[in-house]
Amino acid sequence: MSSMLDGSIKLVIFELASEEFGVDIHKINSTVRMQEIIKVPNANAFIEGILDFRGTPLLVIDLRKKFGLSTEAKNIENMRILIIEFQPHKIGFIVNAVTEVKQIPFNTIEPVPSNILTDELEEKYLLGISNLEKGERLILMLDLANMFSPPEIDELSRLLNDQEFLQNCLRTGLEEMKIYDEQTASTFDQEHRKKIESKIESNDSNKIIEDNISTERKIVQKLAVKEIEDELQLSINYSDEEE
Repeated sequence: MSSMLDGSIKLVIFELASEEFGVDIHKINSTVRMQEIIKVPNANAFIEGILDFRGTPLLVIDLRKKFGLSTEAKNIENMRILIIEFQPHKIGFIVNAVTEVKQIPFNTIEPVPSNILTDELEEKYLLGISNLEKGERLILMLDLANMFSPPEIDELSRLLNDQEFLQNCLRTGLEEMKIYDEQTASTFDQEHRKKIESKIESNDSNKIIEDNISTERKIVQKLAVKEIEDELQLSINYSDEEE
């Protein structure tokens, strides 16, 4: 790296718990909003499950569990799933938020201090740490090539190579979700209808209008949460602009 001290690397910056991490922008395919994830039987604890990504099962990993960090989310709306190239497949990483794309000068990158490392967050997972703003901001740079141990790679490869198994898990999970949603919607409609009839009898028309507006908002919000976000608004197009 000493021969490239005047150079830089473009990173996608994201949050995990209270820490900031960065990944080379060229390793990222896209990002989607946090959505319903279907569990995979007997998988490692950090494998959150699978979701339908453009018609293909996408294996999703919770980096917070992988690194032993808090899984509490202050703002679920900000949560994202980073789609990472894991040749010849893709996998998703759950993160608390994607914050920016940033050009990181090589001369700001230092070895990772031992006080940041834990039993789960090992030095081998990191390329280094970028020391910005005179130490006020530290960005941990992930080394995707060394993210997983040999046994973990074996498990991931086994799952990713068994697309029929993942498709079956996805299909079963989606069917169960559909049945649950239909049952929930039916119960909700019956209860809501009873409330409206009750309010009609009491001539509480203003309350009926307010409740109907509230119901419509909840439905719109539910659809928005499940909506897949378009390509990164962070200019991930695999062709870095010349500085």
